[in-house]
Amino acid sequence: MIDFPADITSKPVYNRVKKVLQYCEWKIPHFDGLSPGTQIPIRAIQAEFGPNKSALALWLRDFLLIKTKNYGVDIKRCNEYALNYPNWQKLTDYINSVEFKPKRNHKEEKLKQLTKNIQVDLSKIDHKLITSSYLPIMKQFPILTIKQAIQLTTGNFDYSRGNTSNRYINSIQSIPTELRDEIFYEVGFKYNYDFDACAPTIFLHLAKTFGLVNGILIEPIQHYLDNKEYYRTIVYDIIKTGNDDKAIKRDKKSAKQLINGLFNGARLAKTPYCTIFNNLLKRNEHKMELLQNNKDIRSLIRAINYCWRRMSRMYYLQQLKDASYSERRQIVKNYFRKGTNKWGLYYMYETKLIDIIKNNMKEEDVNYFIEHDGFRTNKQVNVENILIDIFLLTKLTMSIKMTELHKDEEVIITHKHNSINFKTMIKRETIIKNNNYK
Repeated sequence: MIDFPADITSKPVYNRVKKVLQYCEWKIPHFDGLSPGTQIPIRAIQAEFGPNKSALALWLRDFLLIKTKNYGVDIKRCNEYALNYPNWQKLTDYINSVEFKPKRNHKEEKLKQLTKNIQVDLSKIDHKLITSSYLPIMKQFPILTIKQAIQLTTGNFDYSRGNTSNRYINSIQSIPTELRDEIFYEVGFKYNYDFDACAPTIFLHLAKTFGLVNGILIEPIQHYLDNKEYYRTIVYDIIKTGNDDKAIKRDKKSAKQLINGLFNGARLAKTPYCTIFNNLLKRNEHKMELLQNNKDIRSLIRAINYCWRRMSRMYYLQQLKDASYSERRQIVKNYFRKGTNKWGLYYMYETKLIDIIKNNMKEEDVNYFIEHDGFRTNKQVNVENILIDIFLLTKLTMSIKMTELHKDEEVIITHKHNSINFKTMIKRETIIKNNNYK
């Protein structure tokens, strides 16, 4: 039994210990008495383990680290350390066995108290008033806040705009997908519309906009869009974790997320800083090696990286040309933030799509909820009009998948741009001009 100096059931203490164990595993070699340790600055030790005045930090250093060489006490100098692996394993097992006390759900308790008071006079209250209240939906789904419940029952949703992405953001978007489907079904939003392969389609359109049309390196991206299921099956076969229905559904979703991550600039690397390695592969090095060595995945990543390098530079030069002298410094600064350039280009088009959807929903007088690459409605909408408007205003040829939610099953219908009627396109062009859609 470990004589631990603090309350491990405290979340801050637990998180600190977990972070230290992860740091030691990745950064510090095991002590074997022969090979040297690794040089670590004293400031780095303090940053990871905690300050010198902390009893927990001092205990963690003594318990996990073995000093193999001392260069002095100067704070700017390094000491050599190795990891006491048996102690590391003991502490890992200890924190894995921790059971946290369940937190009190104050919101649920308050809701119960409210509903108790209401039930006293329930017979005197009009039934329509009860059903229009946000309390029933909160009682059914305790995860909802009062603000979310009011928005869901009224059908009027408030959106903020992201500081860097400029996306439409609502806290309901962060609720897990399966639970979100149940919630929206209960409030009458039974129709879920999703852009098919939104990120790759916008990516290829951007590449063509910047003149990358005939290059051999761009062909794998078109090949992916023509054979999405083939690529997703490759990834699924590598990362699958089980054969039961729940595992299959989860792994197929993870395969799709992994490929979308590659289009957004994610890397395949066996490091703790790689999101795919940490979150999707659960640090399975064998699976990462299979992904890295697959020819189709490698050619796709090579094409994506090539396009991003060219597009970000051309976009940068285009911005610089159109900017005033005072704006150029910020543009130059942003150019070196590669992630900002990539996401900025993608979000610019994604926001255009969402604005087109909003115009169509207002035109048809439909209640709608915006998601990042799709939307939900309380009744069916004319998808053909949306696809035509997208083509006329952005030159993007998209496909939209409609899922009609039911209690027991889902009905999925896919609408493609190829099926658009050109007479309808001419009518829509007139409507766009008259309403000044942008």
